[in-house]
Amino acid sequence: MEFLVSKDLEEAATCLAGLNIPYYTHEVVAVALELGFETETATPPPLQPCKHWIEGVHPYLCVTTQAIPPLTQMLASLSSRGQISTTQMAKGFQRIQAQLGNEALDFAHARELFARVSEQGREEGWLQSPEE
Repeated sequence: MEFLVSKDLEEAATCLAGLNIPYYTHEVVAVALELGFETETATPPPLQPCKHWIEGVHPYLCVTTQAIPPLTQMLASLSSRGQISTTQMAKGFQRIQAQLGNEALDFAHARELFARVSEQGREEGWLQSPEE
């Protein structure tokens, strides 16, 4: 949560290194995704059409993307530094994907946000496609 306020990638990297949990970083990935769902869902819808809206959802009831970009930037940065391995990144995403039904009960747009973040990760190369 602290990262969403400071957006300090160096501090995030330092904190993760200080934890010394290379085989448990999938938990960092899962928590970041859950935090993104929670933060996005907590953001009230705008009073005017927004720029970023989920296809099939009325544009006045869109999901904003205030927390997702910094979180994906953090995951990409930690991946490029080698602090989160491709295996751990995939494991974190798989854990969230397996519980998306439950996440969607609490966070209405969890599926759409997960799809958006997954696609971005694959496009940018910090998340492997399931078939890789």
